[in-house]
Amino acid sequence: MLPFITFWTGRQKNGLPTWVNKENTNLACTSLAGYKLAGLNFSRSDMFKTNLNRADLEGANLSFAYMRKTNLKGANLTKANLKGTNLREADLSGAKVDGAEFKFAIFNGATVLPFTREEAFARGMV
Repeated sequence: MLPFITFWTGRQKNGLPTWVNKENTNLACTSLAGYKLAGLNFSRSDMFKTNLNRADLEGANLSFAYMRKTNLKGANLTKANLKGTNLREADLSGAKVDGAEFKFAIFNGATVLPFTREEAFARGMV
């Protein structure tokens, strides 16, 4: 059914279907590795176990997204909005997080961060 919807609605310049750049998008268990998703709106989206390895999410709105067990290895999250995002068991190793907003983001002991726990306290993330 999704290929038909994509055919019907068309694609964006980044190759994704037009319905992806909206709030409440369901992208669970999807591979978006290496895509250029800079500035897109993924607010309140379900991204459970989504592969965003090396994806460019610079300036993207990921506020209140469900990103549990998401692979964000090497992703560019510079200036991304991650307010209230559920990042439990997510892997952010090697991710670029300069200027990213992590206010009220949810982490647990299994979350792999690109910085130490002490830096997280210094950033006011805990």
